[in-house]
Amino acid sequence: MKILRIFIIVFFFQSQVSFSQVWPKIFGTSSETYLQGGLCESYDKGYLIASQVDPGPSVPQMYSWIIKTDINGVQLWTRTIFSANYQISFNGIDKTPDGGFVLTGVTTKLDPYNYDVVFMKFNACGGKEWCSIISTPGNDDYGLKIRSLSDGYISLVKYFQDWTTKRIWIFKLDNAGNILWEKLLNESDSLIQNSEGRDLLITSSNQFIITGDAYQGSPGQTYFLRPLIIKADSSGNDLWTLSFGATSGFRGMGAQFPNENQTGFIYTTATHFRDSIPFGGPPCFLKISPSGQAMYYRDLILDSIILGSGTIIGGSSTLNLYNDSLLISSVWQDRHGNQDIGLLKSDTLGHVSKVKILFKNVFYSQFDASLITFNDKLLAGGHFYLPGNNTNIYLYKFNTNLEFDTIYTMPRIYDSLCPYPIVSDTVNLDDCGVISSIHDPLQEPDYYKLKIFPNPANSKITIELPQYLLKQSSSGSVQITTIYHQWNFATLEIYDLFGKLMYSEEIPKKTEKIELDVSSWNSGMYLAREVFMNEVVGNVKFVVK
Repeated sequence: MKILRIFIIVFFFQSQVSFSQVWPKIFGTSSETYLQGGLCESYDKGYLIASQVDPGPSVPQMYSWIIKTDINGVQLWTRTIFSANYQISFNGIDKTPDGGFVLTGVTTKLDPYNYDVVFMKFNACGGKEWCSIISTPGNDDYGLKIRSLSDGYISLVKYFQDWTTKRIWIFKLDNAGNILWEKLLNESDSLIQNSEGRDLLITSSNQFIITGDAYQGSPGQTYFLRPLIIKADSSGNDLWTLSFGATSGFRGMGAQFPNENQTGFIYTTATHFRDSIPFGGPPCFLKISPSGQAMYYRDLILDSIILGSGTIIGGSSTLNLYNDSLLISSVWQDRHGNQDIGLLKSDTLGHVSKVKILFKNVFYSQFDASLITFNDKLLAGGHFYLPGNNTNIYLYKFNTNLEFDTIYTMPRIYDSLCPYPIVSDTVNLDDCGVISSIHDPLQEPDYYKLKIFPNPANSKITIELPQYLLKQSSSGSVQITTIYHQWNFATLEIYDLFGKLMYSEEIPKKTEKIELDVSSWNSGMYLAREVFMNEVVGNVKFVVK
């Protein structure tokens, strides 16, 4: 699960990091520690860090380490999510309205050779409230990001059910972790292949922006890697899909950390693959209109180059929009062969006003997460390897001019929603609920079918209701597939050949079968259909003799 994209030869650590008064804060274990799962600001203005620990061959199972800090980045307590029998790694974290936090990631608990998606919720005392695992034997599936909603959670899931085409999904969960529905995005554009989801944004209008990258081209021609941006409505239906550069020739990857400005324009990170002078792979950002048009991209470090081996050194890994400025963490290589890791301040047209270099020539290192705090500070963190040490997490805080923040001396009360002091502890996934009934409607259609037997019938029929409701529709060239897991009632209707309604009843979800007496009906063909949210989600024809 480690994402490694930086390759260098020598090491050097900037002295300005060593001598800053407060920052960075360094977190580590006796093993390799990565900021895999992200950052979020807690209700009490402390911070939550979701990290991954790779203990090496002595303990072959990776595990997750959640760190809670105060406003100055001082560790308050931790949650170690560990088992000696299986791997656990979280890729996304978000605070919840009740003062707790929610996570999504992967585990090998049920399948030692493949990853399953896991969701996990902790309360305001850091206690495990619920967790669930989506079991899809034989598939590698990843929970990538999760965001809190007023009525539950929305999660970005990768590689669910299919390695080639069905790769970007969003799942809606209720507050107890039950799956309400799942949506497959970008399923109908044959010119976009091998898509990867990376990040998820809830917009000001409660719609969703999904970013990542995909190969785009045309049949018989070369497919190029390009940033991918998708917008979906609050029900998860595709509104538009943009392969950035399909018309301009831009090639690159890594669209993530989407931010929305006040007029609905979207800015994301990216790495640009330049194949003309000046060659290289500079960090850059993209701007996209609210309707899904590629506005422009801006390279931020023009002299970022390619090594003789062809390895691209460069890219922006986090982006935050503050007023009319972009604060971007980046990696680039100058023409002297030095690899720089630091932060850039730019306006929205790409004019860089400040560069703050934090590391030079540091092996396997990058910024992984950042956020704007309640008091307009930039919190940024990543995993960094310095000679003679394990890989550790470095947490920084700056003002919006990229100057180190100072210490806060006013006393603050942390974890006030918990009636007792929180102590560090270890938990596992042994008591997680297992969702083992996710099925591909194309490969396993029986789970979504309305069935009637006997057919033909003489006097009575038995109607077997589907376990899940499947709605498929089209909007222009966009095909939309929705699978509902939870509902209260669906309506069962039966019509004769002339369109006369013979039967109608609201059926509770828990109902598996119903029997009807049709002995008084005329001989002929009838249509039974199931309706949910004014859409037909199942139908079947049958004959009465």
